[in-house]
Amino acid sequence: LFGGLYDWYDPLTLLEALNTSELDHCELIFVKNPNPESTPQKRLEEVLAWCQKNQWSDDRLNLIDWTPYERRYDLLRDVDLMVATHADTFETNLSMRTRFIDAIAAGCPVISSAGGDASKLLVTYEAGTVVPNKDVPELRKALLAALSEEATTRLGIGSHNQAAFSSAFAWNKVIEPLIEFCDS
Repeated sequence: LFGGLYDWYDPLTLLEALNTSELDHCELIFVKNPNPESTPQKRLEEVLAWCQKNQWSDDRLNLIDWTPYERRYDLLRDVDLMVATHADTFETNLSMRTRFIDAIAAGCPVISSAGGDASKLLVTYEAGTVVPNKDVPELRKALLAALSEEATTRLGIGSHNQAAFSSAFAWNKVIEPLIEFCDS
């Protein structure tokens, strides 16, 4: 979300997990990078080639324009689930956290690959589902559970825990050390 398919993402595992009759009703949304001339788009090219090879219809993959930061919640409130499959890299540790915090704050259930601080926080707070990297069967199982009729609320995965997670990372909470520093 909110920037494109960077090299540390793993969209092919997600595509493989969705490539089953049980999930053929799902629409996958990717946000296009606003600066494709300066940001490598290898992953997007791989996704498009995979979709063509596997004969995915146009209604299964939706590439939408970049969403300005102030409108990020609009998209998160309209989707059923945010999935971020990725490699466990230095880049993942730096970049993935805000996407999850935003999704959880909007009440959007999340599924992540293992690795990086974001997945550790999801496990610690039980605020989302974390699956092993490149594990198509486990990701498919998590997708089916999150999208099933038994998902009890719009918040889906651990809504009580998502509220605790959101509270712990609210601006007024995370800025306290900076305020204390400035006051001293």
